[in-house]
Amino acid sequence: MIRSRFTHELDKKYFMWGLYAKLFGAIAFALIYVYNYGGGDTINYWYSAKCLINLGHENAPAFWQLMKGNMDAEFLYSFTADTGYPLYRHDPQAFAVNRFMVPFVWLGAKRFLLATVVLSFFMYLVIFRFYRFLSQLYPDYRRIAAIALLFVPSVLIWSSGILKDSLTFAFALLAVVSLYNLFVKPHQWFRYLAYLLFSAFIILSIKPYIFYALLAASIVWLLAAYTLRIKSSFVRVFIMPLLAILFVVAGIFTFSRLGNVVGGEYQSVDALAQRAYIIQEDLSRDIYGGNSFDIGGFEPSVGGMLSKAPQAIIAGLYRPFLWEAGNVLLLLSLFIIFRVGPLNFMRQLSKEPFLIFAIVFAIVLSFFIGLTTANFGALVRYRIPMLPFFVFMLLYVYETKRKLRKQNG
Repeated sequence: MIRSRFTHELDKKYFMWGLYAKLFGAIAFALIYVYNYGGGDTINYWYSAKCLINLGHENAPAFWQLMKGNMDAEFLYSFTADTGYPLYRHDPQAFAVNRFMVPFVWLGAKRFLLATVVLSFFMYLVIFRFYRFLSQLYPDYRRIAAIALLFVPSVLIWSSGILKDSLTFAFALLAVVSLYNLFVKPHQWFRYLAYLLFSAFIILSIKPYIFYALLAASIVWLLAAYTLRIKSSFVRVFIMPLLAILFVVAGIFTFSRLGNVVGGEYQSVDALAQRAYIIQEDLSRDIYGGNSFDIGGFEPSVGGMLSKAPQAIIAGLYRPFLWEAGNVLLLLSLFIIFRVGPLNFMRQLSKEPFLIFAIVFAIVLSFFIGLTTANFGALVRYRIPMLPFFVFMLLYVYETKRKLRKQNG
């Protein structure tokens, strides 16, 4: 029944194989963390969610206040030895993960492995909704959409555990579907507005920079989509600057409003620049050991950040490099660009607004990640929201070129 609700006849095989892969990834992730690492954030989030469930039985008013995000001391001190004491009580973004994991841990009977499987199953339904979006947008590219979204190993593993990344990955995809159905091809606007607001709430509560990257890429996406609808090149020349100004102003206004709500290091560009500067200063003291990279020092300002944009984007997209670790994405990118040709590659992108969105989102998110991350282990996890977009974009260009060659004999 679930498969028939979420799939088209042509997508059934991808739904089941993707689900098998997702559940395998969830179990593998849980076992690796328990038996190889002996714990970590995933255990902490599970345990903290369990403490919140226990609090719900003992002190329901305090439980609901904390679930709403009210972290006043009187509610945080409601925990007892019987409920257990959750972690991350002084980190609102990490504590948000504790809150969001409560329903999944409850459905998993407070068992770590079962809760991981339950979370992965529900997140898979959200992820497959994005696959359905891609298959409707590009019906002749279902196979590569499934590969890019459901079967990339790093995405499969890091989006299958009780971690921030599982939530932000799934709801970033849902936000993209919602944006398309609200602004590019308006459809069931009330439903998709609710999806977008809920997705924004989840992402902003945990990793605001992902939503900022989505916002920046969406502005370019909408500009490209509306501009390409104008048939007359003469009219397009006059309309495009006006649309660009409109979308940029709307984006700046949204960014400023969200910054006031989110606060902390994401409340402004200057605050983000200061955060990135502190990370690079820590790196210069080698607090991360050998499992780190360095894009070089810079001033804690907007100009200082932008001066490191090339290094940060390359790091966010491709590091660790081939000589640091086996990076299949770098090899795939080089192979496709040279196989298709740089000019043909750019020409294919310019024809498809969604592909323009995909590359802009990948670049902006890579910039954020490369600038504010110095650890390879974290880097691999942090970039998973943009990997399906980037991989699909690469495979789409390659497959389109291959089909044209086949048609031309």
